[in-house]
Amino acid sequence: MATQMCLACGGGFTEGVQTCPHCGGSAKNVADPINPSHYRQGTLEVIDAIEGLALGYREGNCLKYLARYKYKNGVEDLRKAAWYLDRLINEEEKKCRRATSR
Repeated sequence: MATQMCLACGGGFTEGVQTCPHCGGSAKNVADPINPSHYRQGTLEVIDAIEGLALGYREGNCLKYLARYKYKNGVEDLRKAAWYLDRLINEEEKKCRRATSR
């Protein structure tokens, strides 16, 4: 029997139950490989924020790793976010140099 997790309180309960017996929140299967819980913290999913802000690859990865670091890989995710941010800064600096050299 699979376990489900409440999106509101994090309480566990058995598969097939549609509302959390602890708080009445909705159920989400814990084993969801496409939409894991570390991307569903808060009121906005990370992918929705990335798409809604029309972020590019580097910006989106910065946001992704910053949003999940507390729930998945801690400092490792912060380092990944910093790596993408450094690459973004370097790219923007190159653009500025090219623009000013014209």
